[in-house]
Parts: sequence; C-alpha cells; structure tokens
Amino acid sequence: MESDACAFVSQEAYNEMVGQVMPLRLKNENQRIDIRRKNKRLEQQEVAIHALMDENNQLIDNVEELRDKVGEWKAEADRLREQIENHDMCDGCEHNHAVLKAEQRAEALVIEVTALQEENNDLKKTVERLKRNRPVVGRPARVNPDFDDAVKSMETKVLPDGPGEDTGHQERDRFDGIVPMMAKHKVGKSYKAERLSPDRMEFRKRGCSRILVTMPSIKSVPQWSVNGEPRKGIEDAIEASRVTQVFE
Repeated sequence: MESDACAFVSQEAYNEMVGQVMPLRLKNENQRIDIRRKNKRLEQQEVAIHALMDENNQLIDNVEELRDKVGEWKAEADRLREQIENHDMCDGCEHNHAVLKAEQRAEALVIEVTALQEENNDLKKTVERLKRNRPVVGRPARVNPDFDDAVKSMETKVLPDGPGEDTGHQERDRFDGIVPMMAKHKVGKSYKAERLSPDRMEFRKRGCSRILVTMPSIKSVPQWSVNGEPRKGIEDAIEASRVTQVFE
C-alpha cells in the first residue's frame, strides 16, 4: 500500500511538473520561430542592399561614360566652330549646321548625365537608409538545445509585450529632482509631498502654508507658489510658507 501511495504521489507530482514545463516549452518554440523570422528578414535586407549597391555602381559607370561622350562632343563643337572662323560665309553655312547639331547632342548628353547623377544620389540615400535601419547583429542567433538553459535565456532576454505595461517613466520622474531637494533642506525636509496631478505637486507642513510646485513639462523650470503668489525658488517658497500660516 505504501508503494502504491508513493507511486500515486510521484505521478501527481510528475503531472504538476509537466503542467509547469509545457508553457515554457511553448514559449521556447515561439522564440525559435521568432529568431528564424528575424534572420530571414535580415537576409532579405542584405540582398536588397547588395542589389542597390550593384545598381549604384552601374549608374556610376554610365555617368562616367556619358561624361566622356560629352567631352568628345564639346571638343568636336569647338573644332567645328574654329573651322567656321577660318572659312568665308558661304562655306560657313554647312559648318554652322554641323556645329549646331554637335552642340545639341552635347546638351542632350549633359541633361542625361544630370538625370543619372540625381538617380545615383537617390540610390545612395536608399542604401544608407537601409544600412541604418537594419538590425545590429553581433553574432548569429543561437537557441540552446538544453531546455533549462533555453528557459533561463528566455526569462532573461524575452521582454514582455503585454498591452498593460507602464513605459511612461518620464512622467513619474518629472518631480524626481524636487522631492530630494526638499528632503535635503534643513526646513523643507519636514514637509510632506503629495502629487496632485501629472504636472503639480504640493508640499504640506502643519502650521505652515502649502507650497505648490508646477512643471508643465519634464524640461520646464519648476514654478513655486504659496497661496497663489509666485515665488522665486525653494528658499523663497519655504520662507513664505512659514510666515503666512494657514488657520483652518
């Protein structure tokens, strides 16, 4: 009977352990899938960057080739213009036409070179943007085959993504410098702080007027007041609070 009871308890403990381990295994598998997806996206971004860089290099070659052609057309136009100056007006008509054609071709090539340069600049910007936005990976992603290590890694590295998280720490830190400053003051340390709203905090002390501190934003300069009257700072506010007592 004792052996049957031990076996029953062991089976129950085993079932409880399985119930605890299965969700962790599911999370571990989800982590594996997420890592594979991220690696796949990274590979796709690398391919896109290399393709854009190849296209950019090709455009650079085209621009250089067109620049050479522009130089040739300009040289030809200068040569024909020089010939016109050395001929009479009758012979110059034909040369004028040739010069005009050469200049038109040179202008067309200049326009084409300019367009290619603009396209080249756009491609450079796209490549730089992709380089900045791609994830920084120090080493290839690895999933530890040992289950305990995988669970430990998951608990320390996987961040919760629930909708109810509080990530607005800036609002809580708005008066983070005011409270310690009052606590260090030889008189202000006896005041009790109470948060009235996200941008207002009140300091109270028995027998003294209440001190109100307002900060419209995190970077704002604290605005001190006592009984609705503005004060220059903490010293002025504490002094006014002690002088103008509240009688309730």
